[in-house]
Amino acid sequence: DALPNGCSSGSSDCTIHMTWAGAAFQVGPIPTNSDQVGGTTGPKNVVQAGAQTIAVQDSRAAQNFKVVDTITLEGGGYLVGYPGLGGQVLTLSPDGSRLYVLNDQGASVVVIDTATDSITQTLDVGTLSQSVAVSRDGTRLYLANPNDGTVTVLDVDASPGTASTTIGAMDSPWNVTLSADGDKVYATNALGIGGLSVIDSATNAVTTTIGDGAMFNSVLDPGGFLYAADASINVVYVVDTYADTVLPDTLYANSPRGLALSPDGTVLYVSSPSGEVKAFTEPWTVHPDFNDPQLTTIGGFDKPTALAVSPDGTKLYVADSSGNSVSVLDIKIQRNIGYSTTTLTKAATIAVGADPIGLAVSPDGTRVYVANNDGTVSVIATDQNPYKNLLMLGAARNGQQSNQLVMLTFTDGTQDWWYQTF
Repeated sequence: DALPNGCSSGSSDCTIHMTWAGAAFQVGPIPTNSDQVGGTTGPKNVVQAGAQTIAVQDSRAAQNFKVVDTITLEGGGYLVGYPGLGGQVLTLSPDGSRLYVLNDQGASVVVIDTATDSITQTLDVGTLSQSVAVSRDGTRLYLANPNDGTVTVLDVDASPGTASTTIGAMDSPWNVTLSADGDKVYATNALGIGGLSVIDSATNAVTTTIGDGAMFNSVLDPGGFLYAADASINVVYVVDTYADTVLPDTLYANSPRGLALSPDGTVLYVSSPSGEVKAFTEPWTVHPDFNDPQLTTIGGFDKPTALAVSPDGTKLYVADSSGNSVSVLDIKIQRNIGYSTTTLTKAATIAVGADPIGLAVSPDGTRVYVANNDGTVSVIATDQNPYKNLLMLGAARNGQQSNQLVMLTFTDGTQDWWYQTF
């Protein structure tokens, strides 16, 4: 092909490539607006107005997500004793620099440096834990121990990692969450009377128990509403932690397991092993004094367990435990006067280790950590689309043959040129 005007062979500012990334780059018809972008295999989606410059961004979601590392834990599997009933089996420090993963059926906590994806320490718990949470200042871990009715408090910098405090007098604590200010720790109780134990983080003492009934997995929103799953009777309890009361009405979900909240707390996501994920928009409106929350259901999953939401609230990650994969869902929330609705669309599926049961997303949203019950942690990069921006320079005469010079801007900020005649 002839060189475009202004380019010469060997020019430092105009390098010609007839192929890119091992395959011919299909530019396709030149669109005049965003509604005229054609084709399903080439770059598309964002079109900048104007006849001389067209910006195109690739929309193939599967290329945005890739497993970039697999961390093998000692022991070879069985991170917790009851993997199918929910509970936060891994968590990140507030700054995202450390990942804490339960191991050996909850008998230890593995500490991973997220900068290098390497194991730096193993903390002994002294009992079998089902979930782990980190304090707001990142100095302590809280572990729920259902077998002996306690919550263990670990100093994350202690050596060799012995328990600093054991808090007792609870009925099979299953999951732990912290209040926004870190002053309270909430432990759900799965057996006995059940209910929600409230722990003063300053004194490490149980101050009260809210409600009753079996409570397994749980999440707490910024407004103080805690949602606790009871898989035995197919409900999610709504607890007002400021008033220390359980709301009289419950949210229905078939054997609820995984729970996650949008960053602002306005949408609750619930997974069921039957293969579906529900989105309850404004879930606190289950209160009889308000309208019921809007409900969206999406199916087609393979025994989904853990859920996690991206920091910007646009992606929902679903661990498919029987499918050995993580599904990525696009989230769209429509705000209306008096009510809001949520739409979920499956965008990608990523193969991970066997039986994924836990998810955690880095504070910047670029990494998703997957705890697999085969004793591994899969690290998914969410920013792996090499087509990040394509700037097409040249005459954009719609309907006519034209030479095009394409500038590729990669995710690391580097640029390259590519030339196509069509």
